[in-house]
Amino acid sequence: MLAGLIASLAAAGCTSEAEGTKTVTVESHVTPDTPTPKKEKRPNPFPDQTAPTKPRPEFVYCDANIQVMEATTTCPFAENAFWTYWTSAESASLEVWSPAAHATFSTTCESDSAEVTCTTSDSGAVKFPQAAVDRYSQSQADAYADGHDLGPDPYEGLSYPAPNDSVPNYEPEYAPPDDYTPTPGENIPNYDNGRGSRVRCADGMYSQSGGIQGACSGHGGVAP
Repeated sequence: MLAGLIASLAAAGCTSEAEGTKTVTVESHVTPDTPTPKKEKRPNPFPDQTAPTKPRPEFVYCDANIQVMEATTTCPFAENAFWTYWTSAESASLEVWSPAAHATFSTTCESDSAEVTCTTSDSGAVKFPQAAVDRYSQSQADAYADGHDLGPDPYEGLSYPAPNDSVPNYEPEYAPPDDYTPTPGENIPNYDNGRGSRVRCADGMYSQSGGIQGACSGHGGVAP
């Protein structure tokens, strides 16, 4: 019996020693990379409002000097307005021909010494520097009149025949008043009907139809 007790104690001691040296394995859990969440687009707090857009310019340039109201005015009209303003000695009230509309528009011009603004009743608008007007010359006006549409024949509606374009070098017969005598240096009787540039006629008088066929008709033609 004693021998059995000793054997039992010995077995218990072995078990305790074995448990004391038992190796415990711990599994390592590595957390995988978590993707960065995408930023959600914030809702527009003012859904009825649209983002402001850059306004388009109201005036656009036709050349280095002349500007026009983009939506209402053409460049040929604006160029004619500049020319008419200069040839009229900077009159505030003009009759300007529009090649696009094939019509004449009453035009009002105002200058603030730096810029001239010309407007029509149908919202047409033209701007150009006063300095450009001051630099303009008669030779430039004549060259412009020769190559641009400035309106209907200035002789239209008068009491004497208009030039006949089908006959080369044709000059209509002018019917002045019985007491009319040409006076060198003065304007011809129908001067205001001209729509060209101011030119000197062969008899010494002046016409405002320079650059238009038939200028100085009845006055010997344009002076050389």
